[in-house]
Amino acid sequence: SDAADSAASIGTAVTDAQDAATLAGQHKDAAETARTGAETAQAAAEQAAQDAQEAANVGPATDTTAGIVRLPGNAPGVLGGTSNNPTVTGWDDKADADHDHSADDIWDATTVGIDVLRASNQQAARDVIGAGTSNLQLGSSGSTAAPGDHTHGPGEITGVTPTGQSLMEAADGAAARSAIGAGTSSLELGSGANNAAPGNHTHVAAQIDDATTVGKNVLTAADMQTARDSIGLSNVDNTSDAEKPVSTAVAYEFNQVANALADKVDSGDVDEMQLVANEAAALSAGTGVFAFWTE
Repeated sequence: SDAADSAASIGTAVTDAQDAATLAGQHKDAAETARTGAETAQAAAEQAAQDAQEAANVGPATDTTAGIVRLPGNAPGVLGGTSNNPTVTGWDDKADADHDHSADDIWDATTVGIDVLRASNQQAARDVIGAGTSNLQLGSSGSTAAPGDHTHGPGEITGVTPTGQSLMEAADGAAARSAIGAGTSSLELGSGANNAAPGNHTHVAAQIDDATTVGKNVLTAADMQTARDSIGLSNVDNTSDAEKPVSTAVAYEFNQVANALADKVDSGDVDEMQLVANEAAALSAGTGVFAFWTE
């Protein structure tokens, strides 16, 4: 029993010694921390004293001279704190440069735009913009999309005629003219047989290939008299009817009327005289030829 008590006492003594050693180590660490804190405080005090000394010798800063600047720190986004530790007021309310936004944070995004951003896959995105089931892969088939810079050959233009296709496929000007039946003409403007006449060209009488000599003479007549001479009407002019002489044939007809009327007057036949008078009126008006008969 005594031996057991002695062993227990020894164990307790060992434990107490270990605790004492641990406590001593803790006190040592605390002392070291205190010493370091004291050294830091001393350095800060010395720096503060130095800053105070420098501040006492420095005036306010200007646009050309370094100096003291007041840090108001009384509004968001302005500098505050001290010269050794300046801060920006409201900095904690600012987002980091690499921050993210949700689709709802894009203030000018439309409903369609937001739905595109939130589309879970390509098909959903196509549904949002009305692209249907097409995957819009580039290609040349009926189920793919043509590239933005694609071109078409003449044979791919619907409705084009064989002539139009030949014209588009012409290797040079001669081939193009051949395609439209322009022959070998270069279509250069000119007056030769191998040139094209200008759109405002004219012709002279001699160039009208089916015109007769008489027709050409009329076209080139210098005046009306020359034109009348060209068609055998040299004696035709603008003499008034009142001034025109009575032709031999007309004079003959009038003589016939006068003789017939004299005969009827001598016979005393009133009806016959009226008939002669009517015939004379028609002849005078130029609408008839006097007809007479004898009994």
